[in-house]
Amino acid sequence: MKKRSLKKIINITLIVLVLLLTFYRVYLACKIPLYAQGGADLDDYLLVKYAIKMINFKWLGAFDSLTLVKGASFSLFLAIGYYLNIPYSIFLILCYIAAIIMLVFALKKYMSNKYLLSLLYIILLFSPVMFHIENTQKIYRGGLIVTFVVFVIASIINLYSNRNERIKKLVIWSIISSLCLSFFWFIKEDSIWIIPFVCGAILLSIIWLIINRKSVIRIKTRIFLTLLPIVFLVMTNVIYCSLNYFIYGEYTVTDRSGTYYKEVLNDLLRIKNKKIDEIWITKDTIYKAMKESPTFAKSKEQIDEMYENSWALVDGEIRGDIIFWTLRDAFDKAGVYKDGGKKANEYYKKIDKELDKAFANKKFEEEDAFYLSKNSKGITKEDLKYFKENVPKEFEILIDYSENEIGVYEANGPIEHIVVMDYVTNSKIIWPNTELNPEITAIRNEYERYVNQAKNIVKIYQWIGKRYMYISLIGLMYLLIKTIIGLFKKNYDNLSICLISLGLIVSTTIMFIGVSWFVSWFGWTKFKYMYNYSCGIIPLLQIIKFIGVYYICSLVYICFNKVKKVV
Repeated sequence: MKKRSLKKIINITLIVLVLLLTFYRVYLACKIPLYAQGGADLDDYLLVKYAIKMINFKWLGAFDSLTLVKGASFSLFLAIGYYLNIPYSIFLILCYIAAIIMLVFALKKYMSNKYLLSLLYIILLFSPVMFHIENTQKIYRGGLIVTFVVFVIASIINLYSNRNERIKKLVIWSIISSLCLSFFWFIKEDSIWIIPFVCGAILLSIIWLIINRKSVIRIKTRIFLTLLPIVFLVMTNVIYCSLNYFIYGEYTVTDRSGTYYKEVLNDLLRIKNKKIDEIWITKDTIYKAMKESPTFAKSKEQIDEMYENSWALVDGEIRGDIIFWTLRDAFDKAGVYKDGGKKANEYYKKIDKELDKAFANKKFEEEDAFYLSKNSKGITKEDLKYFKENVPKEFEILIDYSENEIGVYEANGPIEHIVVMDYVTNSKIIWPNTELNPEITAIRNEYERYVNQAKNIVKIYQWIGKRYMYISLIGLMYLLIKTIIGLFKKNYDNLSICLISLGLIVSTTIMFIGVSWFVSWFGWTKFKYMYNYSCGIIPLLQIIKFIGVYYICSLVYICFNKVKKVV
């Protein structure tokens, strides 16, 4: 009786502790101010502008050069929050908490220790990535990527776990995972990195259903429900593209993924030219292309101006993917977008055909490189040394959170833009030029107090970071060995969690390599941007690390019991 009472007290204490920590985390989210970048016309403010159009039932608004450059999920999230009358800061943290609760319950089937699972919940609840300026203070999509990648992982694990449970449960998780995956897919343009985990889990579920078909009821229905997330994603993509075609004349999600603008950029990236560090497309390449493409040459005046007066010029060249944006601006000034999306796409189609003809006629030498996407610089054999030199440091910053940043920041940009951002988010924003106001100073001091609390929490993670990773690696090796030994003995108890870990590692690796290569042109700031753009894989790394630590604890427990029996 005493043991039972003690266990009950411990359980109640754990529940109370988790609830208090959850309330505290929500309270912190409410007290930490946003950073409204009204001057970020191509990023933060652009997505807020989309949201305003959605709120007024005008989809993405009147067509211009920036209408179809980014996915719409974040703007839709802002619009939903506006209509629910929930401040953005609260809406985001509540969704994030719902995601990690779903994840904890998804893993419960494979890791039954409720105390350690509660620890996972707390670890993710106070994760530094959700105390980072890029993800939770800027009115941008980083925090939503973190939230919905957890939703996707949790819902897909639940879908896999319920492949042979009651059909009603499978239906529920099939619908939830379909909605989560589709919403996540359209937050950012590079969401394909999550597919190895998703397709791996779906494929394994279908293989299991086929192998065990004699004992499975309604196998065809179950296979369909298991495939539904992919089917729904394809359907959503078709609907999204059709909507854009109906309104703007372009059958695409963004013009960087489904129009001839993407092909033109890829043509330019493929032209071999003199290599210049941090330059994706050289000035010489642009002028070579115009020489072979009469359609491209129609914009020569605007291209000349771009190379004379652009804000992005460095020693006469334009770095990294900024060239994509400056080219777009030059084409806009040349009137390419004035007659709608259909005409713009026809213009780019002509350029693409002319450049393809030039390649076929050997007017250009093609770069011998591997392209991660049509919108990124190719990787040559010589470039492989970049990964060797930078990957260790880049991985280190993801596990020790050294580039995590949070603070109290004044809004910037045109006042009318800040007003719109304040209107849409209904959250705390510090207006510019208010530092001398005594009342505002008092408010700032209060904000600083809560920001400092967040910084202290992040410091704990930074101190534990590497140590936690090393311990988890030992645990993951133990899990792998235990699983392999179990397979020889026809014991499959650890196979699922081992496969889940492998799926997470594969998706994380793909995203890591892509981001590593993308930030290579950022120079000395690349490590900061590596952390910023890797926000989606940080919670995955935390889950992987936790699984490793869980199995280390399991090994310690087994050893302790064996010693206890001997004694």
